Amino acid sequence: MMQIVNTTPKVLKHQIEEAIAKAVADYRKDYPNNTGFTRKCVLNMETMVNLLLSMQGGSLKKELSDAGIDVTASAFVQQRNKLSWTVFEDAFEHFNANCNDVMDLFTYSGGLMNLNWSMISCQ
Repeated sequence: MMQIVNTTPKVLKHQIEEAIAKAVADYRKDYPNNTGFTRKCVLNMETMVNLLLSMQGGSLKKELSDAGIDVTASAFVQQRNKLSWTVFEDAFEHFNANCNDVMDLFTYSGGLMNLNWSMISCQ
């Protein structure tokens, strides 16, 4: 049986935030001419990925309000359409790399994100 070590919600949140930051940095390095997220705005790429992963199924207006983001639903949808699925895939791969004894905690295939919460052990 696998032992769960140091997996408080704060630790997991920190791990996924670091993984998202690395994935966004990798994407910007790999695609420097992508102009989708060049302006300094409230809904930058990192914020969008964090928001999408933290949404709980409420209305878009409520989710944005709960996150303290003051933008219209239309602005959110426009930014969401600029996101590449590769950013999510890379974020999940970075997160998996920081977890011990868990293979493919996050997987992304066919447009669906799969999460295996059965056993988690992060550094």
